[in-house]
Amino acid sequence: MTRARVRVDDPHGIGPCHARALPLQRGPQGTPRQAIIVRDVQGTLHAYLNVCMHMPIPLDAGGGDFLSPERTHLLCRTHGATYRLEDGLCVRGPCQGRSLVRLDLAWHNGEPYVVDLF
Repeated sequence: MTRARVRVDDPHGIGPCHARALPLQRGPQGTPRQAIIVRDVQGTLHAYLNVCMHMPIPLDAGGGDFLSPERTHLLCRTHGATYRLEDGLCVRGPCQGRSLVRLDLAWHNGEPYVVDLF
């Protein structure tokens, strides 16, 4: 297993109930991978692998839009699976009860980094 740290650029630009993609190292077969960086309503930063738990596809379907219209949940644009911001738990949809893959955040010199294990 390989461990890499990927810096989260401009974390202060991610306001509460906002999310954005962060490119990660390519997977073992050279496939692109991304993290979702999201700040919950309390202001806490979280990171998840950008892969729906129903089928292994990106939540945003490549469009960069991760949130429900109310900005209260992460939303799979393909299947409608709805995940809580604070823990990635699917609360509605075909994978209800399963959670997104959480990625650890590490802090160095006041800057957050996603700890990517693959």
